[in-house]
Amino acid sequence: MLTLVFSSEKHLKPKKLAVAADDLPKKTLKLSVYDVDKRKVRHCLGHVIFPMTKNDMMSGEIIWRDLEIAPQPAAALGDLQLCLSCNPYSNRIKATICRLKNLQGVAAEDAVVYVKVQLYHGRKMIKSKRTVPQSVTNQQQELIFDETFSFAVSGRFFDSCSFTFSVMVAGSSPAVKDITHGQVVIGPFMYARGEQLQHWQEMLSNPRNMVMRWHSLEVSKKG
Repeated sequence: MLTLVFSSEKHLKPKKLAVAADDLPKKTLKLSVYDVDKRKVRHCLGHVIFPMTKNDMMSGEIIWRDLEIAPQPAAALGDLQLCLSCNPYSNRIKATICRLKNLQGVAAEDAVVYVKVQLYHGRKMIKSKRTVPQSVTNQQQELIFDETFSFAVSGRFFDSCSFTFSVMVAGSSPAVKDITHGQVVIGPFMYARGEQLQHWQEMLSNPRNMVMRWHSLEVSKKG
């Protein structure tokens, strides 16, 4: 068994969180443990959920918690194949929407779907593009998009921007709003985790090379 001791003075840099004192007992702290491989890619080993109650904060007690294994997302909504490439010299990031498979939960067999790509800086959406819509005749079939979009991103912002890929189901008429079936968020550590984070890091480690991965669609966090 390996035991690691972290000193707050030597290894950890204190972080200040803007939380009002009255709100602190209502909050929950999540501590995640990561393994960093030789390529400097982070792999989540697990996490601990800790309620920030008044008693816990004032006791000064040393508390042990077992790590909860990081869950692996299930392909309940579908899988999206994406290819990314960055060029820090020309200040461009290219995103290719390759294929969509295992699409589940689309009610109408004649539904029309497309993929929307959005570039974000922080929480601000900078640019949005979309693929050509395709008809879904069988939920199990594989849709081939093979569309590439180029985004102007300064190399100094490669570590602070992110991309959201949303699989959209078009409304049955112009009066019916398109709905988000599922999405994938790819970006640096502050925006993404797991396979999505690894895809981004691999892209940055291999400039001007196309890096392709499959990603499981997740429920949109924006509703």
